Amino acid sequence: MGQTAAPSYMQPLAREIRGRKYWDLFCATVIGLSLSLFALNSSADEETTPAQVEVDSFKGPVLLDQVTPEYPINQLRAGEEAWVELYFMVDTDGKPYEVTAIDSIGHSSFRNAAIRAVKKWTYQPALYNGSNIDSGARFKVVFSIENQSRGASDWFVRLQKGLRQAISENEKEKADEYLNTLETTRRLNLYEDASFNFAKYEYMAKWGTEDQQLQALDRAIAHESLGTYLPTDVFVYALGKQLPLLLKKRDYQRAMVTNMNLAKQDVSDETRSRLDSIRLALEELRKSQESYDLTASLDENATWNICLFKDEFWFEDVQGRIVELKLRCQRDKQLFRYQPGVKYKIEERFGACYLEALGDRGTTFRLFQS
Repeated sequence: MGQTAAPSYMQPLAREIRGRKYWDLFCATVIGLSLSLFALNSSADEETTPAQVEVDSFKGPVLLDQVTPEYPINQLRAGEEAWVELYFMVDTDGKPYEVTAIDSIGHSSFRNAAIRAVKKWTYQPALYNGSNIDSGARFKVVFSIENQSRGASDWFVRLQKGLRQAISENEKEKADEYLNTLETTRRLNLYEDASFNFAKYEYMAKWGTEDQQLQALDRAIAHESLGTYLPTDVFVYALGKQLPLLLKKRDYQRAMVTNMNLAKQDVSDETRSRLDSIRLALEELRKSQESYDLTASLDENATWNICLFKDEFWFEDVQGRIVELKLRCQRDKQLFRYQPGVKYKIEERFGACYLEALGDRGTTFRLFQS
């Protein structure tokens, strides 16, 4: 691919962007409607007239026709269930494209089946100021076997109990054996998988890294806002462990979502007060001109992604090679060549954006946002 200039809506930091900023949960739930109101002031001695209002309206894509994903036959026979979290764009004709699985459990065949199905779906295109536009969307495809037991099998309960006991007794070799058996077998239903990943978090909290802890918690929580697959008390505990890890990693958009989901739970007044303080601090950071950075690396698939918290970003201290950047936004998407030393600003009209970096596996870097 030849050198590509920065997209037209990515402007140098020197350019001033005016107007109120609206952030929603594009990177967390569904796309909604935002209104930007600008009323003209009138003096007291002038004739009173209705305020003039400029309406900047956006309506996200609406699913019209859904093709059911084909259940992978080998996994169906084995009783394995799964979920796949997808990001994709919807064009002006209502057809999905750039369909990407950002997280999933189970065999890779589930991801492939979900992507194939979503590409066949039909949407009512997103509307921006009355015109059809390309827009970002998010969907979680769940593979669940009807009439299958919602609990855990005796086999799973025995292994899970052994794993947790080995962890509590600091017997790492024994815990490794249980963990390996559960990971390599992978014939789990949705409830077993959530429970297993919570136990895996406990293992990683003792012998793993913070990234491994967070990944296990993500799978246990399963991108749910309520305790769908975990007991309520365990689900709330998992959210409480996920939040400080996200804050420490400076993944502030996801931290906002976890904070919001925790606030929905039956928590103490003291906990609710702390959640309010965190929310207010994050909102203040987002509105400020203060910059911050986070350290990350391209994974084994040579990619890395994040939902941007602010509208200005740049890379520093790249060790390795970043080749391309993808931006999937509420309103439009762009794929462009990475250019070292370039700082980007996303125009307000594009809304919240999900950034993906692609390059060489293991490349490390610092991402700055301001």
